[in-house]
Amino acid sequence: HAHLETKRREPWMLGEEITQNVREQVSVRYQMLPFWYTLFAQWAHSGIPIMQPLWYHDPSDLEAFKHQNTHYLLGKDILVRAVTKAGERSVDIYLPTGTWFDFWNVQVAPLAGGKLHHRKTSSSRVPVYVRAGAILAKKMRRRRSSLTMVADPYTLVIYGDEQAEGFVYLDDGQSHDFKQGKFIYDKLSFNGSELVAEPSQRLHAVGAASGLNSKQSTSIERVVFVGLKSAPRKASLDTGKDFEVTTTTMPNGAFVAHVKKPTCHLGTSWKLRLTY
Repeated sequence: HAHLETKRREPWMLGEEITQNVREQVSVRYQMLPFWYTLFAQWAHSGIPIMQPLWYHDPSDLEAFKHQNTHYLLGKDILVRAVTKAGERSVDIYLPTGTWFDFWNVQVAPLAGGKLHHRKTSSSRVPVYVRAGAILAKKMRRRRSSLTMVADPYTLVIYGDEQAEGFVYLDDGQSHDFKQGKFIYDKLSFNGSELVAEPSQRLHAVGAASGLNSKQSTSIERVVFVGLKSAPRKASLDTGKDFEVTTTTMPNGAFVAHVKKPTCHLGTSWKLRLTY
C-alpha cells in the first residue's frame, strides 16, 4: 500500500523480531473477525459503541476516569491498556470491578478488578484482558484472507465459572439482505454448568434474525471454558450425545476445559451441559 518509488517497508525488511510480531498480530486480527463483526453490527443496528471509555458501564467508578487516556474497552468485556511512551518497560493497569483474564494466555491466573496492577510490558504486544462473564466467538484457522475463512468453523471461548453472556452476529457479508432479516444473531449464556444458545435475537434497526442462506459456515468446532473451579468429566448436548473434555490446570488451581467438535451450529437452539 505505497507508491513504487517509496522505500520498501514490508515486515520482513525490518528483521525477524518485527516479522514475528506482525505475523502474530495479523493472525489475531483474523481470529477475532467474528467478534469485530458482531461489535460493528451492534453499533450499526443498535447504536452500541464499538470502543468504549473505561467508565462506560459504571460511571460511579471514579478511578476509571483517571485512566481514560491510556485504557479503553472493546465492547464491554475486552480491556486494552495502550503503551503510549517509547521504551516503557512497565505500566500500571487499572481493571474495573470483576475478575480479568489475560487475553494472550488463558493459562495465566486471572487478576482481581477494582484496583491497579503493575505489569512489565512486552516488546510484541500490549496488555489486553477479558472480563469474567464474557463469551467470545473466534475463527482459529490461519488463512490468507477473510474470503477464504467463509467455510471455517467457530471457536467459542467462555471466561469464568459462573454467569457469562455473549452475542454472535453473521450475515452473508456481501448483500443488503440483512435488512430483510437474513442474518444470524445468537445469544449465548453460561451458568457454570450449561451453555445455552438462543437464536433469532433482535437488533433495533432490523428486527429479529430469521436465519441465513449462504456459504457462511455456522458450525462450532471447539468450545473452551476458562477458569472453571472444577474439572468436568464430560460434556453432553441436549440431543443426548456425549463429548470428551480435555482439561489443563491454571496456576491458581482453576481449569481450562476444551470440548472438540460438539456438532452444534450457530443459528439454532442447543444446550451443552458439563458434568463434573
